[in-house]
Amino acid sequence: MGEFSLYHWLFFVILVSPIVLGVLLLGLQKPVHIFHAESGLVKTGYIGYS
Repeated sequence: MGEFSLYHWLFFVILVSPIVLGVLLLGLQKPVHIFHAESGLVKTGYIGYS
């Protein structure tokens, strides 16, 4: 008991791989300022992997 078998590691890799690949390919989220010209509202938005 208490050991991780090959199946546990395989499950972990399959579970975490989309997050790792998304960060590697698309990068982390970066904040950008969104400005609405008509109303003058300014909001912070994010681009990148979410």
